[in-house]
Amino acid sequence: MSRRSDANHEVVYNGPFAFAAEQAGAVGTNGQAPIGLNRLRALNVRVRDGDRVPHRRLSSL
Repeated sequence: MSRRSDANHEVVYNGPFAFAAEQAGAVGTNGQAPIGLNRLRALNVRVRDGDRVPHRRLSSL
């Protein structure tokens, strides 16, 4: 998720890890592989609905 202080949250990518990992850069010595938000947004439009994590509603307490 991406969140600017003046806006609601934005789901940048909601899909399988392996799909995004294939598109990421080389894994660094810290174990992380870089991938930009714009690339994640582009991948997100290609994710099938059945592969997404369902949205949750907050219950009122």
